Amino acid sequence: MSTPWVPVLITLALSAPALAAELQDPTAPPQAKVAAKATPAASLKLSAVLGSKPARVIINGQVLAVGDSIQGWRLIQIKDDVVTLAQGQRRKMLTLFQGGVVTPAAKAGH
Repeated sequence: MSTPWVPVLITLALSAPALAAELQDPTAPPQAKVAAKATPAASLKLSAVLGSKPARVIINGQVLAVGDSIQGWRLIQIKDDVVTLAQGQRRKMLTLFQGGVVTPAAKAGH
């Protein structure tokens, strides 16, 4: 007795994980879907401001000075705990303090 369905079942079993990876959670709120498409600036994190002459910062693990670029954003200003990035006419400010709380990197004195 032959089993013509065995190859079909094996193919379906092996392709199931790939099909599941493409599915999205239908119960997820619209914000979660928008957040997944966030701009690269959303992933920029200021970890430290180093010195003042010349001032340097650490963003996403990279040491940068005014004029340097990261993820398409150019660093245009460094202050005590805030930096300003520019992308054309757009501006983005990153801060060491989030919600009035010092970030762990700032607490460590980096």
